[in-house]
Amino acid sequence: MPPWRSGRVSAAANTARDLLRYHYGFLRGGARAFGKDWGTSIYGQCDPRLSPEAVTLAYDMGARYVWFWTSDHEHHLPWPEQLELARTLKEARRRAPAPILAGPRPAVARAIVLPYGSLVSLEDPWWIRSLDQEGKAEASRRHARLMGRLMAEYHRALDAGEELDITFDDGRPFEGYRTVVRIGDGE
Repeated sequence: MPPWRSGRVSAAANTARDLLRYHYGFLRGGARAFGKDWGTSIYGQCDPRLSPEAVTLAYDMGARYVWFWTSDHEHHLPWPEQLELARTLKEARRRAPAPILAGPRPAVARAIVLPYGSLVSLEDPWWIRSLDQEGKAEASRRHARLMGRLMAEYHRALDAGEELDITFDDGRPFEGYRTVVRIGDGE
């Protein structure tokens, strides 16, 4: 178990929706840094019970694109599921047109900003040469601190019901956020 997972840092339920928000926070945060649109993809391995929520949450968060994997035997999403998800998106759009499709990107409540060049993984990346499985190397301890702080900020946003993006500090200004939270791996 990765060290940052050892304790509860939030009252949030840590549902599939929470995990989707985490991943979409990276996608949207990375795209916003460059003034670009973002999207998500649905693979054949996606649980069909979760894929409708995955595509509608992405749409609600401002995704412009949804891709369905159709090209190979390992990742192929069957045609009937593609059609059903397209109908789900069409209904979501009918109920609530997304502002991103019609105008400027709406402000997001919180940007969680990580140091440039950081490695972020929900898994324990002990297999990377500078990290070790026991977590004793300085690089492993820095990674654990960074991930612990990222998870704490992520759960603060969840607990507050705030929209969030996760991005990296490459020197660009952070625009379109009400709060910018910079985290690091220092003591």
